[in-house]
Amino acid sequence: MNIEELKNPTGGETVPFVIERIIELPLEQYAEVCDDLLMDREFLKEAVDRMYVDSEGIWHILLIKAIGGIDGLGVQAEGYSYLRYCFYIPDYQTVLDASGSPTSEAQESPLTDKIVEQILCLRDEAKFNMFDITAIQREAYEKGFYELVLLLQDNRKSYIRFIMSGQR
Repeated sequence: MNIEELKNPTGGETVPFVIERIIELPLEQYAEVCDDLLMDREFLKEAVDRMYVDSEGIWHILLIKAIGGIDGLGVQAEGYSYLRYCFYIPDYQTVLDASGSPTSEAQESPLTDKIVEQILCLRDEAKFNMFDITAIQREAYEKGFYELVLLLQDNRKSYIRFIMSGQR
C-alpha cells in the first residue's frame, strides 16, 4: 500500500482526532514512508505512547510530514511500528487550524506538581490497579486528594497519559 491509494479515498468513516505530535522527516525518508506504508518504522516505535483512542472516541495521532512540505499523513499505529491506520492530509496547516496545535506542546497540562504527587502517592501504596479509575478516585477522596478527584472527573485523558507514559 502506498500514498497514492490514500489520496483517492473510497469514502468511509471519519473520526474526530487530535494531533499529539508532528514528526518531520527529510524528504527522502518521507518519500520512502509514502512508498511503503506497511513497513516497520523506528520513529513509530518511539512515539507509540502518543497514539491511542481515548474513552470519548477521539483518536490521538501523529502527523508525519516532510521538512518544508505541506502535505502529510495522519497516523494511529495502535501499538504497532507501521502505519496501521493512516490518512492523507493534503495541507496539514488546515488540519492544525481546525484541531488546534498538537495538544502536547500547545496546551498547558492540567497535571500540576501537586496532582502528580498525589498520583505517585497512590501508586506507591500499590493497593489498586491505577487504571481502576473508580477505585483511585474513591481512594483519592478518602485521602483528601481533591485536586486528583476533580482531574479524574474532568480530564481522564491526562491522567491515563501520565500513567501510561509519565508525560504530563
